[in-house]
Amino acid sequence: MGVRLFFAFVTLAILAAAMAGAYYFFTEVEKPQVEVVREIKRADPPKPIDPGIRQYDDAVALIANRQLVPALEKLRYIIRYFPKSERHADARRLCTQINMDRLLATNDQGETIAYKVQRGDSLSHIAAKHDTTLEYVKRANEMVRFQIHPGDEIEMRRLAFEVTVDTKAKRITLMKDDAFFAEFPIQELTLPSNLRLPTEVKVKSRLASFGDRACGELSKGYDGASKQLRLDKRGLSFFPQQVDDDTPRPSTGFFMDPVDIEELNLLLPVGAPIKIL
Repeated sequence: MGVRLFFAFVTLAILAAAMAGAYYFFTEVEKPQVEVVREIKRADPPKPIDPGIRQYDDAVALIANRQLVPALEKLRYIIRYFPKSERHADARRLCTQINMDRLLATNDQGETIAYKVQRGDSLSHIAAKHDTTLEYVKRANEMVRFQIHPGDEIEMRRLAFEVTVDTKAKRITLMKDDAFFAEFPIQELTLPSNLRLPTEVKVKSRLASFGDRACGELSKGYDGASKQLRLDKRGLSFFPQQVDDDTPRPSTGFFMDPVDIEELNLLLPVGAPIKIL
């Protein structure tokens, strides 16, 4: 009898020791590990690597060394392949700036031709003949006076872009040879009620004015005039955003920064096609 009781007590002691060990292991080892795992799950996930940042920094370094062509390649790479990058919008703005500067650079002769003025030519006729704009001819050739004579040489460049107006993103994008060229924001837009999207339009004409007075492209005060680009569908045009709220404005159209209207006036010849999405 005594022996049996002794073994029973030993068995109970072993069980108690095992339970105590299990409790210690759970409270001191397993439970803290479980809490750590829970904290990791509750914590913000690690931020994914943004390859666009490195590409953008490399592009900025190339620009600092005046290596614009390889810099443009890196910026366009970001625009095409990393649309969610933190540097995507910056890449679009910087690419636009570089392309606009190169467009008028006298040392960037890649796509320009020298046209020799013929008898009977006018600047407007020459611009239309070469699918460019009068504003480009004036600025690229640094013209102060707009008189030309037979034998004069004028730098010309064909301006042919794929132009898209994104009404949801409120921006105008210009592509050239399937590569990003420039982008301009739309500050406000109001579309005609009967307009169905998508649609295609063309540049119909360009207007400039001082108040109610029209101003021709070759007139003396044209550079300081307010510009508009008229499209060939009623109720659709590009207008400068007005600062003075008391000035009446059209009920429909695309309203933009006047500086961006100037750039579009330079880039889009009459007849240029535009897709509105």
